[in-house]
Amino acid sequence: MLQTMQMKLFQGVLALGAVAALASSSLADGRNPGSLLLYPEFDSGNGRNTLLTVTNTRVDRSVVVHFKYVSGQNDTTRCTIANVWETLTPGDTITVLTGSHNPGPFTKGYVYIYAVTAVGVNGKAVSYNYLAGDVVQLGGDRAFDYAINPLPFRAVPFLDELTDLENGGVGDGIRDLDGLEYEAAPDRILVPRFFGQATPDSIGANSDVVLVALSGGKQFETIVSLLLYNDNEEIFSGEHLFRCWERIPLLQLSAAFANDFLKTGTNQNPAESVLGLETGWFQLDGLVANSLSTTIIDPAILAVLIERNGPTTGTFTRSSELPFLNGKQTNGDLLPQTNNGEQ
Repeated sequence: MLQTMQMKLFQGVLALGAVAALASSSLADGRNPGSLLLYPEFDSGNGRNTLLTVTNTRVDRSVVVHFKYVSGQNDTTRCTIANVWETLTPGDTITVLTGSHNPGPFTKGYVYIYAVTAVGVNGKAVSYNYLAGDVVQLGGDRAFDYAINPLPFRAVPFLDELTDLENGGVGDGIRDLDGLEYEAAPDRILVPRFFGQATPDSIGANSDVVLVALSGGKQFETIVSLLLYNDNEEIFSGEHLFRCWERIPLLQLSAAFANDFLKTGTNQNPAESVLGLETGWFQLDGLVANSLSTTIIDPAILAVLIERNGPTTGTFTRSSELPFLNGKQTNGDLLPQTNNGEQ
């Protein structure tokens, strides 16, 4: 009898071990370390600066990371890339000021970093799902302004395997967010709440939205579709065109974000006003991306809301966070330079 109980106990331990092994192979939902991190914004112009951090969460080995700064300026540098490599020792973290770390002739845009085999142009993109990061925007007085977490992408190949799988494994130098090299890109962007925006005739917030194109590359213009919901489930739609990266006032995305419009021009719910401001939520989805020779239907995008609350002058506060992401799509790529993209 004792031997039977011991055997059942041993079998139970084995079963628990199997469950634990299965659980460890599939991470919980939420932000997990990845092999590629996408930082939606950096800004080192007009006295501002950005603190960008990347951390090697593995404490028993080193890794080299490749920084790619992408210009979001509306000039001849737009969507061009500047490269930096850094080596992280086991458990290491590095925080840089982008104003001095970025070697490019531009001061704003976005950054993506990924694990590689070596420093320099001969380093190959590799699977290393242990990178975590953070980014903090600094004001003109170097005080903390607001933070935006990077969006992590886990590599699909096993640890240390090359991730650039194009051309029979030779690679094409482009990071594909396609579910084969790295996790697929998000399909739709869901922002769960916004405040009504100030206009010359009303009070309200003064918020911006950051848009990042994740399909096509340098030569493409992307049209995003907008669905805006007020606090009484009324829906308003719109479209917006941008190239590569853009930060614009929320009212430029759609005039329907105006507090006075939401309050007087819609069938809003008076009981759901907060601090005298109307609220709602919105979703964005890539509609089409076009170059001179190629069209991409349903391109991947990322969008982040940066809220500014307070008067247009004087004391105010900003805040930001990653939105919710809905669905996956396999046409994300970073960062083709030709009119054909990766088509």
